[in-house]
Amino acid sequence: IFLMVGFINGIAMGAGVVIARYYGAKNKDYLQRAIHTTTAFGLVAGITLTAAGMYLAPKILVLMGTPADVLPESIVYFQTYFAGSLGVVMYNIFVGILQSVGDGRHPLRVKEDYRLELRRICFDRHMLRQIIQNGVPSGFQNSVIAIANVFVQSNINAFGKMAMAGCGAYSKVEGFAFLPVTCFTMAITTFVGQNLGAKQYDRAKKGAKFGILCSIFIAELIGITIY
Repeated sequence: IFLMVGFINGIAMGAGVVIARYYGAKNKDYLQRAIHTTTAFGLVAGITLTAAGMYLAPKILVLMGTPADVLPESIVYFQTYFAGSLGVVMYNIFVGILQSVGDGRHPLRVKEDYRLELRRICFDRHMLRQIIQNGVPSGFQNSVIAIANVFVQSNINAFGKMAMAGCGAYSKVEGFAFLPVTCFTMAITTFVGQNLGAKQYDRAKKGAKFGILCSIFIAELIGITIY
């Protein structure tokens, strides 16, 4: 699940970089085109992910060596999750747009320049190219850990359902542990992107350096605390 959804969310993060640049540059026309292209991409990706996830669920779980006594329930869980993947994808798309403009309080029906209008949702070739160029590397970056986890989980499955349950419990703790680092890096991405758009390159460099140092510190602090 994380492998498939993480790749789409990585592309959404790349789209946020594009939006942040145009927002920082105060280019309203390009900002609107980027926002509506990102939304159109999210709709298509969400529908595709729903269909692919529900169809491939049994095949993926069998390939991962899921024990026979939990396979039926695993398939139901997998398909139920992906039945709502359009909502998950669009939530992340909208959150990414709001984060890219530094607004974590309002919905997309606001009166500001980043307002979303349903009739304007469509693909702009120029914007789509930028979103893919920035988003695909982020998508692969998100997927690297997930790919490794698929192989790890496949080996864990060979030990039976108790081992699977233990791994599942651990992954929940890991998810919460990484939230502070993830949220902090998203804020830094917005800060750097907007300053690049405004051609404030010195501020962008300082923000990037500060973000790297703080992310390392936060990650080590969380690791020591959990240990």
